[in-house]
Parts: sequence; structure tokens; C-alpha cells
Amino acid sequence: MENFGTRLAECRRNKNFTQDELANRLGVTPQALSKWEKGMSSPDISMVCSICEVLDISADYLLGTGPGKLAENEDINGWEKSWNSLRGCLDQLKIIFGMEIVPAFVDALEGNRYIEKISLLRQKLAKEGTVLPVVRLMDQSCIKAKEFYILAYENVLYREEVDQLKIIFGMEIVPAFVDALEGNRYIEKISLLRQKLAKEGTVLPVVRLMDQSCIKAKEFYILAYENVLYREEVEQVDENTFDYILGKLEETVRTKYAEILDADIIKGLADNLRLQYPALITGIVPEKISYGRLLDVCKFFINRGNSLMYLPKIIEAAERTLREQPGCTTKELSEAVCSQIERPDNFWVMLNN
Repeated sequence: MENFGTRLAECRRNKNFTQDELANRLGVTPQALSKWEKGMSSPDISMVCSICEVLDISADYLLGTGPGKLAENEDINGWEKSWNSLRGCLDQLKIIFGMEIVPAFVDALEGNRYIEKISLLRQKLAKEGTVLPVVRLMDQSCIKAKEFYILAYENVLYREEVDQLKIIFGMEIVPAFVDALEGNRYIEKISLLRQKLAKEGTVLPVVRLMDQSCIKAKEFYILAYENVLYREEVEQVDENTFDYILGKLEETVRTKYAEILDADIIKGLADNLRLQYPALITGIVPEKISYGRLLDVCKFFINRGNSLMYLPKIIEAAERTLREQPGCTTKELSEAVCSQIERPDNFWVMLNN
């Protein structure tokens, strides 16, 4: 893939795409795209088709192999590189995951947690006579954002979509939830909570309930995408336990909503706003502000103690900023949006000062 980065940058500019715009369309980070263009790294071979489709170019040109041939001049090195690529096409074992699961693997890789965990698993399986081959990790924009697959030679061994929000509880807490479900109290309570949060601009996703024998009998966890947002071990289980846990769910959603929020929720909010504010949304979201970028801005906004009740103003401020500063980064965009909304004369700002 000699001169791949140069060709990629040239084709991107020919389409009048910024690095951020092309990265959003490909479902990768601008930093990754920048490294490709500088020749510091190369994309996965499966990404080449997506790049060609977005930039409307042939793979032959992008890879430098010429029109219709692996190597135009029968170059031996060209053939060797091609055969090496072909040998690497089929992985023995691979985990592919949607774009919203990427941060979980990035954190694990940066902290060496992935290496430690996979090494322990390899040793554990070796004691049983099982050799764990190299496991390849790959993000994939063409599957659901919260979905992951485990593949062997491209055959699907396992597939799952990670739950947005989940409550898992020990075996002694099970009766409290059984009673609430049988009497429809759970449905009534969760419905009232959903309506209450909606008035504050917060969408409560479906909450999955799951008993778990591997945790303490009186323990419960509140998870978002398998990440622990809250855990507690209650002293006793009685008729108030269910209401207590639901109260903790409400508290957790309020304080850690940035970890629950995802692109699907953002799309739902934008679609709903389009009904009331068509001029604000139509042609702006996702055409000028992608769902992924708007998600990042909203998370930044929430982490500063704000609420998504301001979403119409967030979109308005973001669109204005992008008109005035078309090349700004997502962080710069987020800071500009906050500065326009967090005015000194805002009621809640005045109340907290």
C-alpha cells in the first residue's frame, strides 16, 4: 500500500471533505484517519471498500495496484504484499464490535487490561488442553453501534447487542422483583419514572432486569453497556426493597446520564424535535451535525451539570458555531455551545451561584 496515505488525502480533498467529515462517514476517529494519510498506520482491509464507496474511487487506484491488476509491472514485491494480505484475510478468531463499544476496548488496551485478561484466559484454557489463538479486535461501522460478534474464519460463533441499561440482582432480591412484576407495579413505576425524566429532557431507555447467582445474595448493580454505574448490598430484603432500588435507578440516571446516552437516543430526540421545530432540525441534523458529533457535544454539556432540556438551544448554537467556525474540532464546538447557553442571566446559573 505504498503512497496509500497520499492517495487517500488527495481523494478526500477532491471530494471537499475535511478529515472530521470523512472520519464520521467511515465511523472512525479523525486521529485514525490522520495517521492513515501520514502513513503512520493503515486501515483494516475490510475498511477499504467503505473508503472507496464514500470517495467514489476504485480500490485499484487507492491501493496503488493499477486498473484491474495486482501489480501492473509484475513486480515481485507487489505480488508478495498481495499474498501476505490474502493470508491475513481470514482470522482464526475475531471480535468485531459496533462504534459505541469502541471506547471500552480503547480503555482496556491503553491500560494494558486487555493484554492481562487475554493472557490469564489463555493460561486458564491451556490447563484444559485448549489453545487460544490470537484474537483480532476490529471495530465495524456496518453493524449496530452496541452490537458485537465473535467470529471464527468469518463464521459467526456468537452475537449479542449490549443492553443500554440493566439492573442485576442477587438471589435473595429476586422475590421483590417477582412481586412487583406480577402485580404490574414495576410497569407502573417505571412508566411514571420515564414520564418524570422526560420533562427534564432525559430519555430513559428500556431497563433490563436480570438475576445473577455469581454476586452476593443481597447485592444489586446498575449497569450501562456492562459498565457499573452503581452497586450496593442491602442489609435486608422486604416490601420496600423494590422501591428503594428503583429510587437508586432514578438517582443514577440523573447523575450519570452521559454514560447512558447514545447515538440512537440522540436520533430519537432529534426526530421528536423535528415535529415541533422543523426549521431547526431539517437539513441540520444529521446533514450538518452528525448524530455522533451531536452525541459528543451533549455528553460534554451534561458532564458540566446541564440538562438535555436545552437540546433545541444546543443544536441552534452548534449550527451557528459551525457556520462561523467550519473547521472547529468537536471539543471547540462543545465549549462554544456551552458558552452560549451557560449565560450569567440563566435562571439555573443564577440559582447555583
